[in-house]
Amino acid sequence: MATNRRISEFPEIAGTTIDEPDLLTLVHVFEVDPVLRNKKITFSGFKDYLNQYYIQGSGNLFNGDLVIGENLIVSGTTTLIGATTANQLTVSGLGTFSGVFVQNNLEAVGTISGITVTGNNGQFGNLTAVSGTFVNRISGATITGNNLQATNITGTNGVFSSFTGTVIQGNSITGVSGAFTSQLSGSLITGDTGQFSNITGVSGTFTSNLSGETVTGTNANFTTGTFGTVVAGSHTVTGNIIVSGDLSVEGSGYFSSGVQITGTLSGSTVTGATAQFTQITGQSGVFTSQVSGATITGDTVQAGSITGNTAGFTTVTGTTITGSNLNAVSGVFTSQVSGSTVTGNTIQGFAITGNVGVYTSSVSGTVVTGNTGQFGTLTGNTAGFTTVTGTTVTGATANFVTVSGTVVTGNTGQFTTLTGGTAGFTTITGTTVTGTTVNAGTGVFTSQVSGATVTGNTGQFTTLTGNAAGFTTVTGTTVTGVTANFVTVSGTTITGETANFTDITGSTLAITTPSGASPAIVCSGVVSGGTGGFIVQGPLVILP
Repeated sequence: MATNRRISEFPEIAGTTIDEPDLLTLVHVFEVDPVLRNKKITFSGFKDYLNQYYIQGSGNLFNGDLVIGENLIVSGTTTLIGATTANQLTVSGLGTFSGVFVQNNLEAVGTISGITVTGNNGQFGNLTAVSGTFVNRISGATITGNNLQATNITGTNGVFSSFTGTVIQGNSITGVSGAFTSQLSGSLITGDTGQFSNITGVSGTFTSNLSGETVTGTNANFTTGTFGTVVAGSHTVTGNIIVSGDLSVEGSGYFSSGVQITGTLSGSTVTGATAQFTQITGQSGVFTSQVSGATITGDTVQAGSITGNTAGFTTVTGTTITGSNLNAVSGVFTSQVSGSTVTGNTIQGFAITGNVGVYTSSVSGTVVTGNTGQFGTLTGNTAGFTTVTGTTVTGATANFVTVSGTVVTGNTGQFTTLTGGTAGFTTITGTTVTGTTVNAGTGVFTSQVSGATVTGNTGQFTTLTGNAAGFTTVTGTTVTGVTANFVTVSGTTITGETANFTDITGSTLAITTPSGASPAIVCSGVVSGGTGGFIVQGPLVILP
């Protein structure tokens, strides 16, 4: 080997020609490590020395910082170990992973996106994933994805195609479908289908189906829902809702279309178009179409049509009400009221029909019909009952089998039996009319009219009996009484103890006066006995 030659003048030594025992001699260029000055070192020892400062093929440990200016490609597994403050991985740029397994906690301030995100706990500012499975809890400002399964989800906004879990909380939660075993809560809950044990939110909008044990919120708008219990809050409940349990409206509940509740509807105010319930209880109700149910009770109800087995209201207003039992303090109807039993204080309607009617105050209507009616006051154009009993019964036309009361008045009356303290009609037709005072313009009876006083213009009777009878014209087979005062009397037989006539005309005039009695007949006008002449037994006085 030549001496005094520069290192660059030596030929290149190939790496394959160097053996591990070969020696290197260090010369002074810069101040070397004092440990190495004027020392010889083998190549294997020199590599061990360099391994303290440079990356090895494998198995190296870095105690300081590692800075990579370009790309880092790791084909195997990267493990970060050390103290709690030293085992952190900070990536300022974009990180792409084919798979990430987080054994403890994963905290992301920015955005995590991927096909599948799994872990025990996740806290994110923004999470976007096609599918995610978390054993414990996922939380963040915005949580979106197609499928998410977690025990507890908390976030400001959540948008999912499908999510399942125990508890989800957020200000805005939107999803196509969701199934939760425990609770869903948020300011705004929207989606197509949701099945929950407990839903709590300020407002909720679902287009398909929402089902659960308890649903609470200020606004709930569903196309179809099945609930054990719904607490609607103080605002709006709309949609086709089927409630298998009880629906409690804390403030007011509004129903736009069909609502079917198998349990109980209760609230201060219940309004809507159509409602079908097993039982309705409320202070007031306004329905534009129909209310039907087994039992309908409340203070005030306004409905186009009310149908139920039992209905009890303080005030009932509507077009048509039907039911087996109707109990109302007051009612006003534009069309019809009907039922097996119609009771209350005051009812006004065009047509009232019932088997039994009991009213303590007043019943009035165009047509009042039924089998039995007991009224304080009955007023109507037409009233037809089998039996009517009350203090005052008035109407244009009354058709009854039996009417009894203190005062019975009207224009036209057709009765089988009329009994009352006072009965006054323009026209009375029937079998038997009895009372203290019977006053009618025209009366036609097939059987009998009797009373202390019977007065009127014209009377046609088979039998007329009374203490006093005053008519302009009386016609009948038999006319009897203590006193008879008529302008004209005609009949086959006229008998009595005292008779005062202006004119006496008849086929046969038979007068019998006991011996010593006053004259039986006093006539101031014309006396004509017809072809039969007169048969007078006792005094006869004919005034000039």
